[in-house]
Amino acid sequence: RNNLEVATHADINDQEQTIYFPEIGTTATDKEDGDKRLSPEKEVTITDEVAYNNLIPGRDYTLTGTLMDKATNKALKDKNGKVIRVTKTFTPTTANGKVSLDFVIDARNLANKEVVVFEQLEISKGDVEILVAVHEDIDDKGQTVTFEDEPKIGTRAKDSETGDNISFADEEVTIIDTVSYTNLLPEKTYELKGTLMNKATGQALKDKDGKLITATKTFTTPKANAGETTVNGTEEIVFTLNASDL
Repeated sequence: RNNLEVATHADINDQEQTIYFPEIGTTATDKEDGDKRLSPEKEVTITDEVAYNNLIPGRDYTLTGTLMDKATNKALKDKNGKVIRVTKTFTPTTANGKVSLDFVIDARNLANKEVVVFEQLEISKGDVEILVAVHEDIDDKGQTVTFEDEPKIGTRAKDSETGDNISFADEEVTIIDTVSYTNLLPEKTYELKGTLMNKATGQALKDKDGKLITATKTFTTPKANAGETTVNGTEEIVFTLNASDL
């Protein structure tokens, strides 16, 4: 009466008064080095880090991630025809935080493809899962990783003295093998490993102590040109051997 306030319930921290509007955002990367460019290898791991906001602490949530082919906007399938999907249940201790999903896949058929990770978040209520948040944008760069062309190498061996494919059977001979590479990732460290082989026997050459004649070289690729995501180039690897028996 007379607009007199007789009771209030206005506690900003009262959980019983609080309604949550969850949201998620994701960032997909190569688990090995944390970037967004991957090689189409037999076993590759894509890590999708999901940042969540406004979850109810102490409640169980289920996160489901699905790999999508950006070109077709359809779910990727494994060699058995099953959709590539990963599920993880977690219980947040705070309303905001992060959780990750790992997708371990055979990527040998994904060269030159862009793969997008779609995520759905559900909360358990009894025996029912209720969808509370999604992040499914096929054009979202954060959700996308790219599989580059498969790396390739070719080599050209020459004698350091003659500059040709002919060597003298001397006690000390140096063979220079020029390795041409394509489709390597820019600004990454690689290691070349070379072994000399006897063509007639198909076996590896050995020195007088019975050790294989090998050489290694570590190198770092240059920056990529504008608009390109891989680099091509050459590196030299050097073999020094006693060729008097050859």
